[in-house]
Amino acid sequence: MTKAETIFAFYLVIIGAKALNLRDRKYDIPVLDPLVVQNLFLTHSGINVSSSNFTIAGVKDAVIEDFSIDFEKQIIRVSFLIPHAVLNGDYSIAGTLVGLPIYGKGLYETSFG
Repeated sequence: MTKAETIFAFYLVIIGAKALNLRDRKYDIPVLDPLVVQNLFLTHSGINVSSSNFTIAGVKDAVIEDFSIDFEKQIIRVSFLIPHAVLNGDYSIAGTLVGLPIYGKGLYETSFG
């Protein structure tokens, strides 16, 4: 990544953080607040969790706390804080926890902040 590309990426992060609720149909850029994820799958220690129609609201209020660039490794790191977020969607869980079966499915909504 060249320095010019990195500066451009930094610009996109800063501007993007302020414009998450804007949409540009010309470039097929979706609205990012609420952020909608059609399907999310997680597997850890024998437990499988899936979520569909997963939404996160509150991303537009994110505040960038740290930004770093590693030119040699071509890595850009951005740390941000979302003061208040609401997550909801459909879930399904199946697996074993401490040798006991665990399963379920339904709707969820949770908030942070």
